Amino acid sequence: TQVAGEEAELIGANSSRADFQAPSLVEESDLVFRFTVTDAAGLSASDEVSILVLPVNLPPQVSSGPDQWVYAVDLVSLSGVAADADGTVASWQWTLLDGASLVINTAEEAEASFVAPATEVMLSLLFELEVTDNEGGFDRDQLIVRVQPLSAAGAGVAFPPEVDAGPDQQVFEQQS
Repeated sequence: TQVAGEEAELIGANSSRADFQAPSLVEESDLVFRFTVTDAAGLSASDEVSILVLPVNLPPQVSSGPDQWVYAVDLVSLSGVAADADGTVASWQWTLLDGASLVINTAEEAEASFVAPATEVMLSLLFELEVTDNEGGFDRDQLIVRVQPLSAAGAGVAFPPEVDAGPDQQVFEQQS
């Protein structure tokens, strides 16, 4: 019999071995169960066991947005979105992983920006957005910004269409 804690269905309560599935929790909880045994003469004895159930933190999910094509010296906006199913997003961090040296404005917010570097040849910049939730879980997503030289703008060079398949996702087995 359960005598304390979040409710959990006890399976096999009338046998020598009982099982339960730990409930979903936001914070840790002690579950207390009392086991009573009665012999053929009608004498009984009881004992209690306490089981500490710890919550599982689901990490946040982040999308850094679609890859971009821009011209040199353009002001470029980076726009990330994130969600946390069991908490809140506590921090954002945009980082330039590869490409020319530049300053990211408001790099610790969902919306950041930078000035595309001046270049004579096409340049690829690899950015990463990392978000951390209120329990320390994190997720990262990357995007590429391709910088065309200003000479390409005057030559009528067109950019390819943008596409974004959405954020990476997690599902548990046998789940839609």
